[in-house]
Amino acid sequence: NDRLRVCPDGKTGSYDRIVPKFQKLVAGRGDKEYYVRGTFTKHNLDFTNDILEMERLGFDQISVEPVVSDPQLDYSIQEEDLPVVFKEY
Repeated sequence: NDRLRVCPDGKTGSYDRIVPKFQKLVAGRGDKEYYVRGTFTKHNLDFTNDILEMERLGFDQISVEPVVSDPQLDYSIQEEDLPVVFKEY
């Protein structure tokens, strides 16, 4: 998260700031549906670990999707990454 979701200071990541806010939001919803959504990139092809971490944090309605981006970007998933992605499923 912190690699691509940087705070306005341009230095620190947003993960530690945002997770407690999401937890509070979900707790306040009671039985209402919600989804915590994650995006995996070339930098975290082992996204099963991300799902397990979200569950550990108390989230149980989770959606994780591959990044859709310009193939020239360093975090873009390339064809050669697909075997790793398929293993995660």
